[in-house]
Amino acid sequence: MKNINKILGVIIIIVNLYFIPVTLINVKESGGPMGFGLLFLPITLLINLLLIPAYFSFKTKYKNSKFLLIINSIGIIFSFILLWLFLSTPVLD
Repeated sequence: MKNINKILGVIIIIVNLYFIPVTLINVKESGGPMGFGLLFLPITLLINLLLIPAYFSFKTKYKNSKFLLIINSIGIIFSFILLWLFLSTPVLD
């Protein structure tokens, strides 16, 4: 269980390398021309908050935590679905 928690923590950190800049750009640009980008801000912030249980999965006290395993697993599934939607949606320029 220790190794699975670590692997999920690393994957969450790697996925957040994409979502942290998306969140910062979205906040900087105030959601785009009409502000519709701000609708995605709560979703990306939730994915950014997954860094907290990912960090705790590396601590020796929480390495065998089933609760962190469940949270990280649900977060990975949610993050991958949203990442796939972000990357596969065509840009209308």
